[in-house]
Amino acid sequence: PSLSNEGVILTKYNSRKVLSQDITEKVSEYFGDKLMRTPIRVNVSLSEAQANGIDIFEYARNSNGAEDYALLVDEMLKK
Repeated sequence: PSLSNEGVILTKYNSRKVLSQDITEKVSEYFGDKLMRTPIRVNVSLSEAQANGIDIFEYARNSNGAEDYALLVDEMLKK
């Protein structure tokens, strides 16, 4: 009962797919301003980093996955 939802993050996001856009719209309607504006895009480097047991910033700091997570952290710190 004491848990609260501070935000919702979209992951495995692909802006070229209509399904991702539709899901974003529905999640936004349901969660409103709790939906973080920064989605985490589909990125093979994220899977590779996980498989190697290291974080994305150590594995591929210039990848889209690292960029997305850095932007998400900035967004969260501003809230």
